[in-house]
Amino acid sequence: QAEDGIRDRSPSRGLGDVYKRQLEHFYRGKLFRDGQEISDFVITAHSRDLTAQQAADYFTAVDLGTSNDVGSLDRVSHGFGLHTRRDDVVILSHLRQGPLLVRGHVVTDYHCLVVPRAVLAGLDDDPTSLFALFDRAKPPIFGPSVAVLEPLPWPSRAGSSMERLEVIFDQDPKGNVAAQLLAALIQRPVSVSGFSPDPERRLALAIALRLLLPPAARPVLTFATEVLNGARCGARLKFLYADPYNKPGEGDGVFQANEERLSPAPAPHPYANLLHQQWAGAVSYTHLRPHETD
Repeated sequence: QAEDGIRDRSPSRGLGDVYKRQLEHFYRGKLFRDGQEISDFVITAHSRDLTAQQAADYFTAVDLGTSNDVGSLDRVSHGFGLHTRRDDVVILSHLRQGPLLVRGHVVTDYHCLVVPRAVLAGLDDDPTSLFALFDRAKPPIFGPSVAVLEPLPWPSRAGSSMERLEVIFDQDPKGNVAAQLLAALIQRPVSVSGFSPDPERRLALAIALRLLLPPAARPVLTFATEVLNGARCGARLKFLYADPYNKPGEGDGVFQANEERLSPAPAPHPYANLLHQQWAGAVSYTHLRPHETD
């Protein structure tokens, strides 16, 4: 049995033989019986090659700047995160409103994927197809005991990486914002305030920025799209949950999306400058129609 979510097909002979195309995953929330909570926040379900303890250990990598056990997130529909661990594993997280109200509050629910770094590298560090495995509908109700699940199927590649960049090209035709953000992210964590509350747009921007980085730097860009306490969150890119008490981390660059302004202004970086110079050509490329390429 291989570690970290992919199971052996044969003992050697390369990636195609070593790995079965399956990913381990788990849920974290509360257990219920007849619509009533019967547990605190626990691992409520996990795939069969994980134990509940292993899942709980992996969940410690999920970093939203708080204990993650928040009982009232009425303004959050979905939150996504990409988190790293020291053992060559990436944890993808999906925060959403839980299936039931408890004492009038929305209970949070997490679904997490355990992804070996080699798998993400094989997708050119583009996690789009992995995030597509998360069900955007309401989560299942687990209980009264912890459920054992089948692993998730290996995702197919979701289009080209250039398609992922259109979320930036469409909104930033001159590349000014992207150049600022990339220069800052290479140098320090960045907290984003005032960006669209749409969780899919936040996820799309985080993935696009990751893909704009040089391949060797992409693993550094961890992100979370609903950060509940920016001062305590260790993600490199943080979209702040809309709360007046939610502050960015000390030393973070702060991007005010509604003003397209980053403070403090990042020091120039050669890679960001080069990207800015090439931006107009890249924008033209992504908007070519099929008949224009004949």
